[in-house]
Amino acid sequence: MKFKWITTLCILIAQALLTSCVSTGGSGPSAGSKPPVVNPTKTFYLTGQPHWKTIADAKKFFGSSSAVSLTGNTINLKGSRISGKKLKHPSNSQDEQAQELKIGFDNLHLTNGSVDDIPGGIVLRGNKAKLSKLIFTTSGEDYVSTAKDTVRGTIIDGCKFYNNKGDKSIQLNAAEDAEITNCYITGGQTAIRLQESTSKRKNIKCSVRDTTFDKVPTAINVAGYTTLTVSGNTFKGVSEQYNGGPHTKIIKK
Repeated sequence: MKFKWITTLCILIAQALLTSCVSTGGSGPSAGSKPPVVNPTKTFYLTGQPHWKTIADAKKFFGSSSAVSLTGNTINLKGSRISGKKLKHPSNSQDEQAQELKIGFDNLHLTNGSVDDIPGGIVLRGNKAKLSKLIFTTSGEDYVSTAKDTVRGTIIDGCKFYNNKGDKSIQLNAAEDAEITNCYITGGQTAIRLQESTSKRKNIKCSVRDTTFDKVPTAINVAGYTTLTVSGNTFKGVSEQYNGGPHTKIIKK
C-alpha cells in the first residue's frame, strides 16, 4: 500500500512538472509563418567583413551587373537577392557579435529585392536610410538595426520579415524620427525594438503604422525618452502588442 501511494505521488509530481513546461505564448521566440518561395533574378554573396562606407563600396560589390541599378544613393535590386550564406556563422544564431553588413552613408535607399541569411543583419550607420519592398528571410540576431545614439530618420516601408529563429526583426537603438510603415513581421521574440533604454537623449519621436504582426510574442518594445505614434496596425497571434519603459509614451490614433 505504501509503494502504491508513493507511485501515485510520483505520477502527480511528474504531471505538474510537465504542465509547468508548456509554453504560454510570450515565453520564447516563435518560428512564425512560413516564408514564401523567393526566386531572385540574381544572387549577390557577401564575403569577408562587408562594410559599405560610401555608395562607391556598394557599386564595387555589385560590379557592372545589369541585374541591379544604382542611381545616386538608391540601390534598386530589381528582384535580386543579397545573401550572407558565405559569411562566417556563429553556433548561436543570436550572437550579437555575428558578422553584419554595415552601411555607413546617408540617404541610402535599398529597394525591390530580398535579403537572406546575414548572421548579424544589416546595420544602418547613415542618416535618413530607407529600406523598401524587401523580403527578409533566414534570420540571425536581428534583420535590421541601428546603434545607440548614432543616426536619425530611418524609414522602413513595405518590407516583409520572416523571423524563423532570431530575437528581434527590427532593432532601432537610435529611433529618432524613425518611421515603419506597411510592413509584415512574423516570428522571433520581439518584432520591433525602438530606442536604447540607456540613451539619455530626450524627446525621441517615431512611428509604426499600417503594419501586420503575426505569430510573435511581443510586437513593439519601446524604451528611453520616446514618444511612439501608432495607427492602423494589425495583430495576429501576438501576446503583447506594446511594451513601454518608464519614460515612454505611446499615442494610438
